[in-house]
Amino acid sequence: MNDKLDHFVLEYDGESGIALLAMTEGDGSRIADGAGLPYALARGYDADARTWESIEPFVDVTRVKLRYEKACGREYVPTGGKKL
Repeated sequence: MNDKLDHFVLEYDGESGIALLAMTEGDGSRIADGAGLPYALARGYDADARTWESIEPFVDVTRVKLRYEKACGREYVPTGGKKL
């Protein structure tokens, strides 16, 4: 078994079982750079197998955050409703 993490859970919604993940380098040493697939939306964690039922990759943290909040049934405005 590989003890290195291939992701970190940034946010987890226990009600829906959905997580926002930051993916790591292959050796688990650091967050993957923007050239890879640094973020993911994951569903259905199996604690015994230590795996997710599905993982949807994203390269942009804003897009995955919007998708995460929508999947959890919440409205989310990245700028807090303020125009930049």
